[in-house]
Amino acid sequence: MPQSKSKSKAIDKYELVSGKILQLLERGTLPWRKPWFSIPYMNLVGGNLYKGRNPFYCSIDAMLNNWQEPYFVGFSQGQELGWSITKGSKSTWIRFGTGGVSDKEVVNKDGNTETKKVGFHGVKWHNVFHVSCWNDSESATKIIDLVRKQDERFKHEPLKEPKSIVTGK
Repeated sequence: MPQSKSKSKAIDKYELVSGKILQLLERGTLPWRKPWFSIPYMNLVGGNLYKGRNPFYCSIDAMLNNWQEPYFVGFSQGQELGWSITKGSKSTWIRFGTGGVSDKEVVNKDGNTETKKVGFHGVKWHNVFHVSCWNDSESATKIIDLVRKQDERFKHEPLKEPKSIVTGK
């Protein structure tokens, strides 16, 4: 009887993040100290800001790889734009929660079946690549143009009179 192929073990994302945190600690870097960018971590193509734990996950990889920009792009997004991944690049895992309410048939204490609303929550992990991992040489859409667009989006005018914040005048 032929031996069945074993499925490859799924990557434990939390274990992966823990390993990266340990690497940073071994380097003497405290990963909970935020690297201060003037722009928050985000998806470069859609301009969506990362929320929840995702900025922390991105900052860990930014510290490990000395990345200076807070921009990431999903694999499919980059491919749709005609970009390719630079050989040897590693993705950053981020997660998105899903949730809602569904109907569930349950048997009550009288033995009757009734429908109850039940909340559910799930998590989906996605891998994204830092902009430095992408090659846009074969594409009409250039990374630098999207970076400039996002940089401009977060540009702010410095206060002419900073003490007006304190005094209200």
